[in-house]
Amino acid sequence: MAKVRERKLYEAALMGSVAHLQSLLHEDPYILHRIPNDVERKNTPVHYACVFGHVEFVKDILFRNPELVSLTNRQGSSPLHLASANGHVELVKELLEMDANLCLTQDHQGMTPLHVAAKKGQVEVLREQVGAKPIAAWIFTDQGETALHLCVRYGHLEALKMLVQSANDEALENWKDDEGNAILHIATAKRHTEIVDFLISNTRIKVNELNANGQTALDVLEQIPSKLNEMEVDTEIAQIISEHGAKRGRDITTTGGGGCRRTASRKTRLGKHTQLLAEMRSAVLILASLVATASFQIGINPPGGVWQDDTQNSTAVTHVAGKAIMATKERSKYINFLVNNSVAFLVSLLLILQIVNGSSLKGRYLPKFTAMALNVVIGNFVGTYFSAMTSVWV
Repeated sequence: MAKVRERKLYEAALMGSVAHLQSLLHEDPYILHRIPNDVERKNTPVHYACVFGHVEFVKDILFRNPELVSLTNRQGSSPLHLASANGHVELVKELLEMDANLCLTQDHQGMTPLHVAAKKGQVEVLREQVGAKPIAAWIFTDQGETALHLCVRYGHLEALKMLVQSANDEALENWKDDEGNAILHIATAKRHTEIVDFLISNTRIKVNELNANGQTALDVLEQIPSKLNEMEVDTEIAQIISEHGAKRGRDITTTGGGGCRRTASRKTRLGKHTQLLAEMRSAVLILASLVATASFQIGINPPGGVWQDDTQNSTAVTHVAGKAIMATKERSKYINFLVNNSVAFLVSLLLILQIVNGSSLKGRYLPKFTAMALNVVIGNFVGTYFSAMTSVWV
């Protein structure tokens, strides 16, 4: 009976039938929670639904068992890999809202959902993923290829344009795979004329970069045999790169073969980059938490304390119980203290929320925003300190 219900569950996933899913759950409320133990690395119902783009079915099933969103199949592919490969943009959005870190999941070939989308030329899927996790562009396949390499290899110009414009990173544009090939080497080898023209005209690609064999893009064009019907293409590509100073490898003087060697594993570099980001996030989070805690305590316990009673006595300062003594006796200093402390407290909370959401040090503008917010926090916290000290000692 359990096998029959399981078969019906997979059929419902293929059809995207929420009604069939709910009927099965009525018969067996725990059927979804047995999936992680039953799949043995097979595709889950979520995988099948993602292949066909059944958004409502996926939303319903993941609402009932969220852990299914990250399960991988025998190939190491997550549901996001399959949704990305098939260009289901709305489904990709839903999955990223559940867990943006799914962008970083690598299958058994080291390919992330971003790599899969790049290979298939899924422009809008790429846009969603780099928007959710910009660092995904810096993850490499087992061959050391970036998403840019895959766009070029499979001839997807529009996808390449989108990634180049989104990343806006010269180092990424000139990154080499495990064979030392930058994307210009691949574009010339594949005879992708429009891509070569785009790279030369719209990126900061290094025309005379050498690969592991000491070849420039011009060498690759000349040494990799072309088909008879590609002779005109070869001439056009040669003209494009030559107009921008292309040379042959033998004509380039190198020091120590730096253009050919890769001094470190790309995954090691990525690991260090990710580790540095994590350490910076932790440091910012600790600082913001300390300032928020201190600001809160100072806010409810201002310098000088609060009045413990009410008085309307004409011979004494009129005051109300619970009101800050500093506010009654030195109002201007108290207002300065209150403004500085409130700003430090609120901006610290904003930083904490930003870090918890995983977006503090990624993207083009967020690092600048984080740095500016830290300056505001520290500046106002210092202002709070001096406001308090002047009320005590001056």
